[in-house]
Amino acid sequence: MSDTSHGTYDAVVVGGGPAGATAAHALGSRGHDVLILDKSSFPRKKLCGGLVTWKTTQLLEREFGWNHESLGPEDGFEYSTPEYEVHFDGSTVKNGRSERPYYFADRRGYDAKLFEAAVSHETVDALEGAAVTDVDASTGVVSLADSSVVEGRYVVGADGAHSVVRNSLPGFDREAWGDNLAIATETFVPREAVDIDPDSLLVHLGFVNWGYGWVFPNRDRLVVGVGGLNRKNTDSFRTLLDRYFDRLGIDADASSAESRPIPFGNYLTEPTADRAMLVGDAAGFVDAMSGEGIFYAQRSGELCAHAIDRALGTGKSAPRLYTSYLDESVIPELRLSKLLRPLLWGGPSALRRPIIHTWGAALHRQWEELVHGTRLYRFLRKRGDPYHTTLP
Repeated sequence: MSDTSHGTYDAVVVGGGPAGATAAHALGSRGHDVLILDKSSFPRKKLCGGLVTWKTTQLLEREFGWNHESLGPEDGFEYSTPEYEVHFDGSTVKNGRSERPYYFADRRGYDAKLFEAAVSHETVDALEGAAVTDVDASTGVVSLADSSVVEGRYVVGADGAHSVVRNSLPGFDREAWGDNLAIATETFVPREAVDIDPDSLLVHLGFVNWGYGWVFPNRDRLVVGVGGLNRKNTDSFRTLLDRYFDRLGIDADASSAESRPIPFGNYLTEPTADRAMLVGDAAGFVDAMSGEGIFYAQRSGELCAHAIDRALGTGKSAPRLYTSYLDESVIPELRLSKLLRPLLWGGPSALRRPIIHTWGAALHRQWEELVHGTRLYRFLRKRGDPYHTTLP
């Protein structure tokens, strides 16, 4: 260890967003020594529509002790509504009301709240403004931009779609990863600027190739965006957002909109190497039908922490345990969401129209349950227990 070492920890978590904060919080609550490294300082700006579904609120209640019935601005939540509208090719597919509400988080406040909860444990340290440059998965040594190093018995890569941890792992296929990246471009619009129902979650299917447009309600503004597979769209996403503004009748300019990459079907079935494990966007854990990522970020962080906790207590391999947990519940859902997504996103509109309208007329309740987590993609089964509420 060099003279510029920050020490050795049970786990070094690279990235303090929802995935990393959840992993650190779960480990800290069990008394393990953890260091969170993040290149930014909290609260920090994070581009994201911020959709939070019921299964995520259950995780927040289980892991962080947040009451799902009273989530509000102090928890980083901007708004909630059970109302939604889905449109396709200029016609309404469904104007409905979900049994459970959709929540919308302000990621600046939400991420800061999770980070604050993680570092509240005495055994959890954090270095903000600490950029990671390399990870040696075989030794657990993490190198920082200031030439210092830190060592972990395990390293958790929670550093997003452009993960340094993932890119440091042997055998990572960058080309395959890039082939399934989506781009999301969005901006904020004042509520009064839009002549639509500002209290509904609004989705336009078919507006973007292999993607969709959305309007998510917040308290005093709307989040308006478009997103889809990068390789399936020849126009820039700012151009597509301008067209979406025209569709919605919004007098706005997309030039100030911001974009972010989203893993959209490039999940890793083996997101581990030696001492390193990937969680959230770093591992591509995003629903390939809806693009939902916050839940899978936090669930994978929770499962990774559980694996490390068991490994430290029993001498077993944390990466093997983590992979087995993923194989049991997460990977099957991501695989099926990718297999099913051509029904919504692929092929000519004429072929998709009857499928989408059939969904709107007869299968919308099942879709709501899939999104919220009380139904699985696997055979559209329902469990007696809500989805993902227990640890293996």
